[in-house]
Parts: sequence; structure tokens; C-alpha cells
Amino acid sequence: MLKVHGESYGLSSLGSNLGDREANLRAAIGTLPDAGVCVVKVSSLYETEPVDYLDQPWFLNCGGGSGDFACAARLLHALRGIEAQLGSKKGICERAAAFGHGHSALR
Repeated sequence: MLKVHGESYGLSSLGSNLGDREANLRAAIGTLPDAGVCVVKVSSLYETEPVDYLDQPWFLNCGGGSGDFACAARLLHALRGIEAQLGSKKGICERAAAFGHGHSALR
């Protein structure tokens, strides 16, 4: 959490490496208000190569800020719920699970 002039803001990153990566990210961002997250700012999209488990597609990533969000645990819970709702699957194979990484429609 980041405090600016007494207000708390959440900072998070989103990434996708399966399917229509940009559509996945935009769907996640569009779902945030339904989860009680007020989106203040979203970065540009950036493509990055996988880390640790390299045998997977490259990721499309962005960062964002949520306004007046006092509880980091609540923000994390909201983000994990959106991941599940949009079909994120973690640790698809044993090698990926060993690193805690894997293909992901959204992470």
C-alpha cells in the first residue's frame, strides 16, 4: 500500500500469457470496480519473457493503481477472485509448479 496525503492506494500488476492477452487484461481491469476496487490509473502494456520456467508464451503485463484502498489483504483477495473468475490456472505442469509459475490467462 502507498500513502499519499493520508490516503491509501493499492499498486498491483497484471499479466497474461494465454489466449487474447490484451483482452484478458482489459477484462480483468473492467471487473475491478465490481470487486470494490476504484481504478485510478493503468500503465501502458508491456511484453515480457517468462522467468524461471521458460517453456511458455511471453507475457503481456501492465500495472495499476487503485484509489483509497486501505487494506492490502482485501485488494489481494479481490484480485485473486478475478483471476479465478477469468479462468486463471496456476502450475499447469510439474516443472512450472516447482517454480510457482505457469501458463496463465491472467496473473
